[in-house]
Amino acid sequence: RARLVEAVERHVRPADVRYLGALRDYLPATREDPGLCFVPDGEARYAAKVRAYTSLDVSPDELHRVGLAELEEIEAERRAIARAAGFGDDTAAYRTALNADPAEIPPTPEALVARCQEDVDRAFAAAPRLFSRVPKAGCEVRRVEPLLEKDAPGAYYYPPTMDGSRPGIYFVNAYDLPSRTYWTAATTTYHEAVPGHHFQIALEMELQGLPAF
Repeated sequence: RARLVEAVERHVRPADVRYLGALRDYLPATREDPGLCFVPDGEARYAAKVRAYTSLDVSPDELHRVGLAELEEIEAERRAIARAAGFGDDTAAYRTALNADPAEIPPTPEALVARCQEDVDRAFAAAPRLFSRVPKAGCEVRRVEPLLEKDAPGAYYYPPTMDGSRPGIYFVNAYDLPSRTYWTAATTTYHEAVPGHHFQIALEMELQGLPAF
């Protein structure tokens, strides 16, 4: 312990002091207003980013309005679901009830993995109606290793191999099962796995004529 304290005093603390000094020197040159719009030619740079990320010739304001409209559509669907469940338009109350519903809490890690695999398979089955192309590689759900789960994220995705010898893998974290409700796990699955990052990355890997990098 004494050696550790000595190492901290000799190396870590002086490094922190130097770092803090550098930040203090740098602070007067920083901007008060955050965001790309506030740098020189910021609006043009922002518009270029929109074009690069979406391939669309739309202004940032137009894109923002699209986002707001999409959110309102989603909220309308949420209200319809809440009404059907007897909660009127109170979507927050419905979410609270779902979190407290014992049927939404996985009883075992295996049950959580099995439900997430069902969600992946369901998404794959529905995909041809919504996507013109689906990946050749499948997506397998696995549990995060118990040794790692306490410090691991709730879920994450690992791409398939280029030669097709292994599918994509979606890792789900079974730590603190009462916090891993089925209904919240499903939305994460659709983002992290299928369609989500699995379609994004697995389809990229199938593209021909591009450098492997």
